[in-house]
Amino acid sequence: MPSTIITPLFAFTCAFANKLVHQEKLKSIDELRSHPKRDQLLNKKQQLGLKYLEEFEQKIPRDEMKQMETILLREITAIDNQLRAEIVGSYRRGATASSDIDVLVTHPTVAKLPSLLHKIVETLTKQVHFVTDTISIGDSKFMGVCQIDTSKLH
Repeated sequence: MPSTIITPLFAFTCAFANKLVHQEKLKSIDELRSHPKRDQLLNKKQQLGLKYLEEFEQKIPRDEMKQMETILLREITAIDNQLRAEIVGSYRRGATASSDIDVLVTHPTVAKLPSLLHKIVETLTKQVHFVTDTISIGDSKFMGVCQIDTSKLH
């Protein structure tokens, strides 16, 4: 069984997929989902990749990206009115759909950005319930899973 059945998952390398196929004898994503040691085998990023596999395969329509932009700009400027946020990447280039949303956030006082990024993510997670899962966060970059509302995909 080729590991290519497992490698499309977010954060899965070919080597790791081969390990799952050969050492754990997994033949499908469904087998991985039901494996009793799944949570011990997978790191947090891989667990999220498995959890959201079908949703991550779908593109985000432009109208939903526009709704996300409205939420993001409103919440970011409410935290600090000197913060500036812009949706960039494929959205700025006019794409009708995208696999993700890239947001560029700036502040005139660069030293404030690390604490402000954490505050933005905290607000979008705990108060607005826009961020549903954090994949990674540092002082200058955040990667996460977001949802406009429960009727929409992540």
